[in-house]
Amino acid sequence: MRLLLDTHIWLWLLQSPQRILPDTGRHLADPTNELWLSSISTWEALTLHRKGRIRLPGEPVDWLPLALAGIHREAPLTHEIVLAAHLLYLHGDPADR
Repeated sequence: MRLLLDTHIWLWLLQSPQRILPDTGRHLADPTNELWLSSISTWEALTLHRKGRIRLPGEPVDWLPLALAGIHREAPLTHEIVLAAHLLYLHGDPADR
């Protein structure tokens, strides 16, 4: 199964795994599942770090390669996906669309 991680799940997996619900943790740890992450999540994490809302260990340039170590695939962001996200408008946070 392909699992597209939301930014908060990715950050919890890296920094606060105890916050992840047991059932979710089993899916994340299942080696038959592929963990996918959008580059938007990287942008969001670095923006939160810059604003002081989260603290990343070390410099972002050093942290990012380590943070991506368990990710199998980068989810593409295409014009079609942006249009679908625009049409899906759930709430005001564009990174969550």
